[in-house]
Amino acid sequence: MQVDVATSVTSVSSQEVETLPLTSVTQVVGLQAGVESGLVIRGGGADEALFEVDGATLRDPRNNLPIAGIPLSAVQEISIERGGFNAEYGQVRSGIVNIVTKEGSNSTYSGTITMKYSTPSPKYYGVSPYDPNSMWLRPFLDPQVAWAGTQNGAWDEFTQRQYPKFDGWNTVSARLLSDDDPSNDLSPAGAQRLFMFQHRKREVTDQPDYDIDAGFGGPVPLVSKRLGDLRFFASFRNNRSMLLIPLTRDDYYDYDWSLKLTSDLTSAIKLNVSGTRGKSYNIAVNGTEQVSSTHYIQSAFQIADQVDFFPFTTSSRIFSNSYYSLAEVKHLTAAAKLTHVLGPKTFYEASVEHVTRSYDTAPTALRDTSASFEIVPAIP
Repeated sequence: MQVDVATSVTSVSSQEVETLPLTSVTQVVGLQAGVESGLVIRGGGADEALFEVDGATLRDPRNNLPIAGIPLSAVQEISIERGGFNAEYGQVRSGIVNIVTKEGSNSTYSGTITMKYSTPSPKYYGVSPYDPNSMWLRPFLDPQVAWAGTQNGAWDEFTQRQYPKFDGWNTVSARLLSDDDPSNDLSPAGAQRLFMFQHRKREVTDQPDYDIDAGFGGPVPLVSKRLGDLRFFASFRNNRSMLLIPLTRDDYYDYDWSLKLTSDLTSAIKLNVSGTRGKSYNIAVNGTEQVSSTHYIQSAFQIADQVDFFPFTTSSRIFSNSYYSLAEVKHLTAAAKLTHVLGPKTFYEASVEHVTRSYDTAPTALRDTSASFEIVPAIP
């Protein structure tokens, strides 16, 4: 029984982690009872949880969200505590996730590497969004309805309900020719050609997903014995996932580094110095309606949630990059902890920590305005 713990604690060892088909700490935590995807513990959001690594708090100062980019190869043990927290913890309501990382051996070198690879393939089932027969394109390209409209009688009522309503390119051309702007005059064929040009974007299905997680540690060469058996353990994780539908980027990409140095200053005093560094390449939704600085699109569900049934809104979101911004999130953490054992039941710890988190969001590259494409054949 642990007298300093007011509630049950679930622990996951490094041996258990190695047997799980998972690639991140958040996925391991998400398997535990009372925890949902995204570090939602007992119904509380991730910003209400506390995420610690070797006793140091890894929390974004901007929004209180955890910085969970720790390679699995660095993990010795993961413990999850839900409710009934001791008074020593602040700004936490839902749960505590504490990670103990590995120490390098003071006599031998050892390492581990895990590589996972998925062959290139589409991320969806059925018809591609870019196929002429897809819901987003068929009303505008099918000769049966493209010119006279989806309600011209060529489609039965059941078929009409499956696709967006479209008046037809004849009607679109008539509107353009009858307005007061001569610069937008287009024939029905010209209007369709312009639509095809604007929707020329295609998916990327020839690139793989992969995840690399590696760790290596042991005594620091040359100076280990002179510095209290100074030893290290370094880890690296690199993840790449192709998106369900390519947006401003074709993939989600991130990497994380971690390093831990351990020294036995005396038989009773131990010093740990650790640090992490990482960066993720994201896609951010434009517009003031997204007040969260962490609203980045990555998962298939998040991308599917962006797809509307209305064709022209969908066109701006799927078939062009202008609706989304490029976003990069970086973090750098450093911590040091001194542990002094005074007796069998008495010790004290002194620690310092530093956390920085930076966000960089920018629009896509400027549009290429060079005359490289001929939308409507030139009149001789």
